[in-house]
Amino acid sequence: MTFSTTITVKTVWGNKRVHYGIVSQQSGDEGGVVKTGLRKIESFDIWAGGKAIHEQAPTVNATFPIVPGDASGIVVILGSGVSTAYWLAVGTV
Repeated sequence: MTFSTTITVKTVWGNKRVHYGIVSQQSGDEGGVVKTGLRKIESFDIWAGGKAIHEQAPTVNATFPIVPGDASGIVVILGSGVSTAYWLAVGTV
């Protein structure tokens, strides 16, 4: 069972850093930690990939903003039937 995070894009929007990428899990996994690469996370969004309708949407277990020391990762629960999700994080490095 594997949960993995990949950062696919790092860019700047105004005075904020924006990182986004893909989360993958194998059948039987129930989520894991998304490593955003940001030092402070002010906003985080995640949505399921793959099929059009999922029984359970991905959820995030965090309180924002996430400050240094806690921002290395965000706990995400993808739910049953979700093997791929896309995420976007806004903050500072």
